[in-house]
Amino acid sequence: MTRGKNYEVIWNLSRNRPATGHFRNLDDDYPIVRPGSGERTILPEIEKHLGLDKNIFMNAIYVRQGEIAKLIDAKPSERKKLIGEILGIEELEKIWDAMREPIRNLENELEGYKRDVEQLSKYERELKEKEKELSEKHEQYQKKREELDKLEEKLKSLENEVKELDNKAKIYRKIMEEIGNLRNQKQEKELNRRQLVEKITELESALSELKECEPYYKISIKKENELRSINEKKRELEEKINEKLELERKKSSLEERIRALSERINEKLQFFEKITNIKLADIGQLKRFYERARHTIKEKEIKIVKEMTERINEKQKYAKMGSLLSIIAATSTILLIFLIGLSVPTIISALAIIFSFIFVLRKLSKKQKYLEATIIHLQQRLQDLMYIKRNLDEFNISEVMNYYQELKMHEVEISRLEEEIKILRDLKSQRGFLEQEILGIEEELNGLKQYVNRYVQAQSILKREGLKSIQELEKHVEQLKSHKLMMDRESAELDEKINRLEEEMEKLSYNEEIHQDKRREYESLLKERSDIHGDVREIEVEIKKLSERIKDLKEEINRLQSSREKCEKLEQFVNSLKKIRDLFYRDGPLQNSIRSDAAMRIENNARKLLQEFNLPFIDVSVDKDFNIVVYGRDGVQTLDTLSGGEKVAVALVIRLAIAAALTGEALELMIMDEPTIHLDTDRRRELVNLLKNFRKGGHMISQLIIVSHDRELEEAANVVYEVVREGGVSKIKRQAEISSAEENV
Repeated sequence: MTRGKNYEVIWNLSRNRPATGHFRNLDDDYPIVRPGSGERTILPEIEKHLGLDKNIFMNAIYVRQGEIAKLIDAKPSERKKLIGEILGIEELEKIWDAMREPIRNLENELEGYKRDVEQLSKYERELKEKEKELSEKHEQYQKKREELDKLEEKLKSLENEVKELDNKAKIYRKIMEEIGNLRNQKQEKELNRRQLVEKITELESALSELKECEPYYKISIKKENELRSINEKKRELEEKINEKLELERKKSSLEERIRALSERINEKLQFFEKITNIKLADIGQLKRFYERARHTIKEKEIKIVKEMTERINEKQKYAKMGSLLSIIAATSTILLIFLIGLSVPTIISALAIIFSFIFVLRKLSKKQKYLEATIIHLQQRLQDLMYIKRNLDEFNISEVMNYYQELKMHEVEISRLEEEIKILRDLKSQRGFLEQEILGIEEELNGLKQYVNRYVQAQSILKREGLKSIQELEKHVEQLKSHKLMMDRESAELDEKINRLEEEMEKLSYNEEIHQDKRREYESLLKERSDIHGDVREIEVEIKKLSERIKDLKEEINRLQSSREKCEKLEQFVNSLKKIRDLFYRDGPLQNSIRSDAAMRIENNARKLLQEFNLPFIDVSVDKDFNIVVYGRDGVQTLDTLSGGEKVAVALVIRLAIAAALTGEALELMIMDEPTIHLDTDRRRELVNLLKNFRKGGHMISQLIIVSHDRELEEAANVVYEVVREGGVSKIKRQAEISSAEENV
């Protein structure tokens, strides 16, 4: 409801889509906006009908958690800030703060313009210096151009002389090149001739060697064949000898194995004789005596066990008899004590009976000791017998027989090897005869070795030349001698050509030193011209740079002159902004004016509310810093001097007065969110009583909605809605109306 009219706003909320809704006038029953519109359409229409900005409206109607407690307990500076935030005055402070950075940026820009203006006179001085320097460079350029023209004339004269000498140098070098080629040819011919002479000498020497050494070479070949045949026989003998050595090693290995087997068999037989006390004539009796010993041990074991059983039974029988006699003797002794008063013959008869029992009892005791000794002796015999039996069980007769069979097999093998070794005994003597024969042939071959080496070397020369016989070699030597004569004639012709060319060089009259001097002089002048050209180009570059710098300086001076004008305008603008910003300062005229006006409005609204709530105060005063003073029975009082309940009352009145000051006549609704939070029990009770009075009608604020977990506040409400969670879903339930006649809250 606003301005006496009822409106309805329903929102449709979804997680993944923007909120939509509709806004309609309930009194006239027509939609203000199209259903399904968004926030951007609905919110401006609500502001329009309220006549208030959204933020101002929310600050006015919505009392946040702990806001009442803060108004009660806050220090004056904190209360001033809190009320300023509710009234929206803090936004002016934000404007003041937000303007700081733009002004600072403009001041930095202004400083840049000021620095530019300071550079103006510097650039003007530099312009004069650069214009003077440019004039000097033009004069230097003119002098260098005149110097360059003189040098060009001198270069032209010297260039003709150098060209004439260059032509003579070409002819001179050509003749020198031809002479060099001819000399190289002659040198090559001489080298080929020397190689040919060396080759002829080598071939003639080889021919002589072949003729001289060929008979010795043939004898050597024959002897080498004989030597190979004898070495083959020797190799065959060596194989047989190695075979004999292998047989001997095998025999030795078998003999060692036989000794080891004999030792093992003897150890086993000695062990058998030790445990059985049976002396064996040979190993063939082992199996028979082994079985007999096992059978004998079995019989003895049965006999001893049987005898032990009999003796143990007999011992047990005597033990029972002895126990019975002991009981009878003890009983008789007891009876004798009771018979002491009887006659002497009766006592003597009783004693005779008792002593006869004692005699028999001693005889039984001796018999028992004898039986115990006999049983111990039988047990010892049984243990000894078991020891022999275990040793026999551990004695592996099959292993011993296997050793024996292996021993016999190795003895047969040794007999066979000895027969084979006898056959090979004469081989070493045969090898000695062959070695003597080999030594004799090797001595003959050593004597022929020098002839063979000379013949082989000569044959290698023959093969290198691709020749097959001595006759072909003789013919080849003759051909090489004819070729040598032809090379001698060609060498003489080359000498004649070289002499003719040397005569042409003398007629040319070319001096290379003079040519080089002229060339160096010409190159020196060229370098000098190049240096002058370089100087001219440098001066041109400097002139260009100076011209460009002068142009830049003129442009910069023009720009700085423009910056000076901008600097003056920007300085005026910054000063104006500072003055505007000062208006928004916390203690500036604008905020002071707004606070004074707000304080007056809050004060007027608070007076009305004091009367509506029927509070024990005559008046209230609020200054521009929102310091609150009330006037009551005790005179002027600040909030600090009030009781807890009075503080709550004044804080609620001030908060409602602020809301009314913000909205004027448009305020018809207030929402309080957890108003009792941070309040103690007394203050909470006082707030509930105040809100009860609030419901009694006739107030400037017709509707009050309270959101709270505090059940005590239900006393002040005429309608209560309870939010409960059922099955993971929040549901709203309305409690029974407290008073249907009263206005809805």
